[in-house]
Amino acid sequence: EIERRKEESERRKDIQEREALAKQRKQEERELEQERIRQHEERLKRERERKELQRRAEEREKNKEIIESLQNQSNAQKLKIDGKKIQELVPDDLANLDTVKIMQAKELQVKKERQQKILQRKLECKRVDHLA
Repeated sequence: EIERRKEESERRKDIQEREALAKQRKQEERELEQERIRQHEERLKRERERKELQRRAEEREKNKEIIESLQNQSNAQKLKIDGKKIQELVPDDLANLDTVKIMQAKELQVKKERQQKILQRKLECKRVDHLA
């Protein structure tokens, strides 16, 4: 009877040890999976940040080119973007300027040039009519 009880208690201990080991392994596997997921999310986050920085740099470069082209035009001297004249803009301002505002200023400049050309043609036409 005593030996049977001993064997039963040993079996119970073995079963409990196996269950404890299995539980510990499952916990370790869960932790490893969570770590893998966290690392994957970190990698994705870094990739998004890198793409965003690259997009901003490209946008800044595009803004710089547009502003330089506007600065080179003689009749764009009075043009303002965000309350600053085109000639007063510095490279630090390019990062803060919105592309939409720059494009609006450029379109406004083109519109003014068209209006000016039309006016010149009308004046030329009138002058020609008076001489005839």
